[in-house]
Amino acid sequence: MKEKRFLPTNDLLFKKMLGDDYVAIGFINTLFRASVIEIVHVVPYDVVQLRRNYADKKLSRTEVDFICGSSANEKFIVELQVLKEENFDMRALYYLCTKFCDGYSKEGNKYKGLKPVRMMCLTGFTIFSNTNDSFHKYAMKDMKGRYLFNKPTFELGVFEYCKENVPDNLKQIAEFLRSGKVELNYPSFLKRAAEIVRLENLDEKEREAMQMYETLEEKMEEAKEFGKKEGIKLVKELISKGYTFEQAAELALQSE
Repeated sequence: MKEKRFLPTNDLLFKKMLGDDYVAIGFINTLFRASVIEIVHVVPYDVVQLRRNYADKKLSRTEVDFICGSSANEKFIVELQVLKEENFDMRALYYLCTKFCDGYSKEGNKYKGLKPVRMMCLTGFTIFSNTNDSFHKYAMKDMKGRYLFNKPTFELGVFEYCKENVPDNLKQIAEFLRSGKVELNYPSFLKRAAEIVRLENLDEKEREAMQMYETLEEKMEEAKEFGKKEGIKLVKELISKGYTFEQAAELALQSE
C-alpha cells in the first residue's frame, strides 16, 4: 500500500509552517516584495485549538489561515484555498475588509487603530481563466499609479500557483506548494518549511489533528464520488450545522 503523502497545502501543515517566524517572513517578503525583518503573529499557531475545531466539527469559521503584523504597522494576510470554491473572490474581499476594520474598536482606538492591510491569496485552482498570468495584484492608486496616502493601504493579491506561467521570483514557492519538495538552490526559508511539515516532525497532538483533517477530506471525496455536483459544499454545510463527518456524507448520498 502506497504511503499517503501530505503536501504543505494541508490545512494544519500550512498553518504550522507559517507559525515559524523565519518561514513566515520569507513568504511575506517574497509574495509581497516586502522587506520585513520582524513580525508579531495576530493568531499564533495552536494545534490544541485546531484539533478542538476539527473534533467539534467547527469548520465554518471565518478566520484567515495566517495573519501577522510588522514593525511598520502593516498587517499581512496569507490565505490558502486548494479546492475551487464558489464566491472565493467575495470571501477574499470580506477577509481584507474585516481585518482592516479590526483595529477600530480595540481599546477605543477608532481610526487610529486602523492599519494598512495587504492580503495574498494562494489558489490551487484557476480564478482568472481569461489569462495565463498566475500573479495578480490590486491596490488603491490614482491615475498616475501612485498609492493612496503614498503607501499600500489596502492591497489584495492572488497567486494561482497551479498555473504554469509563474513569475521567476515565485517559481520555487509554486513548486514547493505543488510537490512539497525543495532543491539545493532553494532559499533557506523554504528548506526550513520543508523540515517543519515532514510527518516525522509532528508531535502526537498534531498527528491526531492531521487524522481528523484526513477523515474530512475522505468524506468530501466520497460526496464527490456519489455524483453530486455540489457534494463538497453540502458536506461542509451539514458539518457546520452539527452533523458528524459520517452523517454528512450519508445525507449527501441520500440526496442523490
